[in-house]
Amino acid sequence: MAGTANRRGFLSTSLTGAATGGFVPDFAWTATAFANTVANDRPRIGCIGVGSMGTGDAHGHATFGDIVAVCDVDNRHAERALKENAKGKGPTKIDGTDAKHPVPFKDGYPTVDDCSNTSQDFTVNCTLPSGVQMVVTSRGDNGILFEGTKGRIFINRQKITGAPIKEGWDKDQFTDADAVALYKGKPFEGHQENFYRCIREGGLPVSDVFSHVATMNTCHLAGIAARLGRTITWDPSAEKIVGAEQAAAFAARKPPSGYENLRV
Repeated sequence: MAGTANRRGFLSTSLTGAATGGFVPDFAWTATAFANTVANDRPRIGCIGVGSMGTGDAHGHATFGDIVAVCDVDNRHAERALKENAKGKGPTKIDGTDAKHPVPFKDGYPTVDDCSNTSQDFTVNCTLPSGVQMVVTSRGDNGILFEGTKGRIFINRQKITGAPIKEGWDKDQFTDADAVALYKGKPFEGHQENFYRCIREGGLPVSDVFSHVATMNTCHLAGIAARLGRTITWDPSAEKIVGAEQAAAFAARKPPSGYENLRV
């Protein structure tokens, strides 16, 4: 069953009646990939949401398996692209009053839609149940600043700085075994390699969906608070915004007819 012909046959049946944007992607196929050297053993992958980052991710996934379908609500994106229970976590109070937008906003929506309306100048203060304050900001160098009683650590995709790093506070405190434990018994490697290794060997990836949903909730809540320019309250156990119907509508929008999420 190896070879392009078989893949095309699979595509011809898989994409029949597919959502808008489905098509045969233009990704190079190779017989060699991580833990999948036999064609029959390579995962078949469908990518949903293939904007600029999604397209890059899809090219990465093509290294490990065969992309057989892509889907995006914007057909142009598709064409370009060819629990551990986490409830009870996250901030309870999210203050988005200190957000400046490039165009006026009303009820959480920009009043001008023919130019960039994404805020690049904001500070959202998030209060966790413990009283710890987490500040989400976009002013100057983007990233996350951790501030404790002994010092600060700043981190983004390119760097990690601060007195603890410069002075090597953690020197000789962690071993290779700690890195293995962090990766849940898997080797230290890139996220995609780790994901496909878990498909092959079992176990949770280092970036498991359960803990990351809780993390992303904070990002979305900060965005909602900034859009509305107000403070909102989050119930981590129920996983919903409370006491603000308008804000809650941004967290759980009613999908348009024909695009409902299937429930199982």
